Amino acid sequence: MPGTPLVSDPGYRLVAAAHDAGIPVRTVPGPCAAVAALSVAGLPSDRFWFEGFLPARSGQRRTRLETLSTLPATLIVYTPARDLPAVTADMTAVLGPDRMATLARELTKIHETVHRAPLAELAQWIAADTDQQRGEAVLVVSGNPEPAPAINPEALARELARELPPSRAAKVLARLTGMNRKDAWRLIEDMDEG
Repeated sequence: MPGTPLVSDPGYRLVAAAHDAGIPVRTVPGPCAAVAALSVAGLPSDRFWFEGFLPARSGQRRTRLETLSTLPATLIVYTPARDLPAVTADMTAVLGPDRMATLARELTKIHETVHRAPLAELAQWIAADTDQQRGEAVLVVSGNPEPAPAINPEALARELARELPPSRAAKVLARLTGMNRKDAWRLIEDMDEG
């Protein structure tokens, strides 16, 4: 069959069942490590976000992960294996310890590793085995299972108007909703008058 299976295909359930049964899952070299890793991860492959490399510094990395944390799509991240302990620790802290993830390291090479576990467990497993901290790695992490709640601008404006001075309330409202500052100011003023 041409192409790489499991992209926009429910076959990840079969891969997940194989992992759960302890059956080794391997990939055949494909067009890129991201797709190869996704095809053996056993995570939803119908929608995914390829992030590439996260920032090297923990603070910047956590900030970026916060932005990605609400995505419902499977997340694919490249990382040097030597950075896996720090990256998985940050992922665990930001995305949560129970988010399912797969480490795909040294794909198609003699020391290939494919290990699937919740983030906290995966982080501990990597930290305990220095061999996993060598070479090239791809982390595939399940998306947010719960969609981010929609922000109701009027309800938020009402609460902000009660708690903050108008200029500060408008600034926060604009930042959280994406509306321009002028419209946010008008909405806060309307709440003050009402």
